[in-house]
Amino acid sequence: MFQGLLRRFLSPANTTVPSGPGDCDLLIPVFNRPDEVRNLLSCLARTTNRSLLCRILIGDDASDAFTAAAIDRLAVESGLPITVVHQPKNLGFGENCNDLFQRSTSSRCIILNTDIRLPQFWLERMLKPLELDPKIVLAHRFRRMQLTTRFACSRVNIG
Repeated sequence: MFQGLLRRFLSPANTTVPSGPGDCDLLIPVFNRPDEVRNLLSCLARTTNRSLLCRILIGDDASDAFTAAAIDRLAVESGLPITVVHQPKNLGFGENCNDLFQRSTSSRCIILNTDIRLPQFWLERMLKPLELDPKIVLAHRFRRMQLTTRFACSRVNIG
């Protein structure tokens, strides 16, 4: 899963040109649970600095018809820049994430599970390590259910 992602983000275009405003896609893999999708989109609408976003990609992994319709409705009602991809067959979490990565056109991507709740300035804190050191290719929260400013980061030799 990550080999193609690393090749993409380590290409010369992505290592020499810093990301700019609006250059981050949020990737949300979904299988059923429309209540969690609703809660996450509501949270994103309240807490996300939209000037940093390119778009939100929701990967509906062949959910039932009720969930698929609910996701479409919630995406429109949210007022957020959302693209919904309905998979015809269930891919599983990893392949659904892979598909969303392939569809992203931003230099930065963040995977969000639907059960997460985000505080104000969460996106700025997630992007900070990536902006400070171009060798960082992965940053994630240390603690579950609490976003802190401490991150575990993975670096690669790109030069």
